[in-house]
Amino acid sequence: MISTTDRPSRRTEAEKAEVFAAYIHRTEPYFERIRDDGDRPWFGSEAERRDLFSRRYDRPTPPCRYEADHVGPGLRP
Repeated sequence: MISTTDRPSRRTEAEKAEVFAAYIHRTEPYFERIRDDGDRPWFGSEAERRDLFSRRYDRPTPPCRYEADHVGPGLRP
């Protein structure tokens, strides 16, 4: 059985980079305005921003089962 964490994202690395670049372009005026007002954006660096943005492609770990003896019909431990 394949768990959800074993399946890769449907987007390729090139597509992910393209989506991130579009996000940067789209949000730059907003963050520029924040800087102009003397405040700081929520992110510290572009690497941190990319890491936070890329989390949307991470699949969550499925919940664990309680015990193998209590697995319902049709499920394997």
